[in-house]
Amino acid sequence: MAARMRPRSHHARIVRPFAEWGVLRSARRRADKGRYTLASASSDRRSIRAAIKFMT
Repeated sequence: MAARMRPRSHHARIVRPFAEWGVLRSARRRADKGRYTLASASSDRRSIRAAIKFMT
């Protein structure tokens, strides 16, 4: 499934900043506070996949 969800290069220019600044930044902040769970990780992956799917 991961290969199918891989964004095209022109989509990656948009999705990557969202993932890095929107999702990962928040995830790192929660992890530092000890509040990052497997469910949080799953939700973050779903958010990124949804953004990729929206672009395609």
